Amino acid sequence: MAEEKDFQEKQQEDTPFIREKIVKRPPSGREIARRICVGVLLAAVFGAAAGGAFAFFLNLGGGMEPETSTEIVWTDPVEPETTQAESSAQVSETEVQTSTEEEDLNSQISQIIESRLAQETLGVQDGLQIQSAVQKLVTQVEKSSVDLLVTMQGKDWFDQTYENKRDAVGFIVHKTDQEILLLASRKILENYVSLDAVFSDGTEVEAVLAAQDTLTGMAILSVSLNEVAPEISARLTELPLGSSAVQPGTPVIALGSPLGVSRSVGYTYISYIKKNKRLTDSSWTMIYTGMQTVAGSSGILINLNGELIGWLCDSYKESGMENLTAAVGITDIRYILQALCNQKPIPYLGIVGRDVTEEISEQQGIPVGVYLTTVEENSPAYAGNLQNGDVIVAIGNTPIENMKQLIGELNELSPGDKVVITAVRSGRDENRELQFPVTLMTR
Repeated sequence: MAEEKDFQEKQQEDTPFIREKIVKRPPSGREIARRICVGVLLAAVFGAAAGGAFAFFLNLGGGMEPETSTEIVWTDPVEPETTQAESSAQVSETEVQTSTEEEDLNSQISQIIESRLAQETLGVQDGLQIQSAVQKLVTQVEKSSVDLLVTMQGKDWFDQTYENKRDAVGFIVHKTDQEILLLASRKILENYVSLDAVFSDGTEVEAVLAAQDTLTGMAILSVSLNEVAPEISARLTELPLGSSAVQPGTPVIALGSPLGVSRSVGYTYISYIKKNKRLTDSSWTMIYTGMQTVAGSSGILINLNGELIGWLCDSYKESGMENLTAAVGITDIRYILQALCNQKPIPYLGIVGRDVTEEISEQQGIPVGVYLTTVEENSPAYAGNLQNGDVIVAIGNTPIENMKQLIGELNELSPGDKVVITAVRSGRDENRELQFPVTLMTR
């Protein structure tokens, strides 16, 4: 639109979760070489394998009895200066052991690459060792996943009701002695009539839809562990959340149904990163991989530390990149995941905006803030008389200088809250600062 042409695109640092601070360290030449070699070796080793090598079938399980007394909160991701596999200060003994095992696996790969780079030789045996280490990592991460059996209902041409069953995968993002919460794709919920978690011993337990988000396509399922054998429950672990502050060339692994088949696995690398993807009340980092996308794909991206760094998403790809598998960086949607797990409604303002930086402010003569490129019809912003071209400079008494701050302030509020948004509107002769009373809705 015309307003957007007035601005020069400026990419920014990865937009983190509220109160999160990530300091990137510039990669050394050896680090860049190591990443490239890892990507090349992974592509060579796994690309030569048969298609069946991408499918791993391992039955795990989980369950839940609702617990609403304790809020689920994730600590900030580890700073890049330390290894991403390091645990936060508050972890259990099991998490410490799991983290150590993942560090060891990643260390194996790094040692192989560093050793061979020093000798300037990389052989078949090196590739096999890397393959073995990555397979161990996948096996380890699969302890944080659960098979799902989805029963769907529909009608045929003769208006007769029929049922179909399909397999899916959920990832454990929270676990207690009585319950697990699974992260799954909303795609599996289409026309479903029943949803069960299937354990490795064949036990089936009902999975209940706890919350879902239409923007990200994420769903949270609750499963009771009361009917699960203790030895089975003990094997289940939470999937650690990492940081999406990654770079092109970084090896990653896609799990879930990245190839359109449940329990398929994709070994690939990051090929392109699009920062500041502007969506409703959001600004995301989109991570594109070197893997071709297929119909019905869903799942997650993990790094070589076994941490969740991306949520596969086909809906918001850049033009010309529709055939590549893409993911939303977990750092940007961590607050959404946390809200879903706590079954808290996500507030909705209904704007799409872009940052007005100091440089743009000087060039265009408008204040630093968030320039509105879109105000959605029938949204709270629309009802409050905000318009395209307005620049939001404050929410309540809090100054707003960019989308990161706007998102952070917005998600400190709740649906139904009444707030006053201060915005600057350009007139024919002057800019006017106006205040707009807005009542937030539920997304």
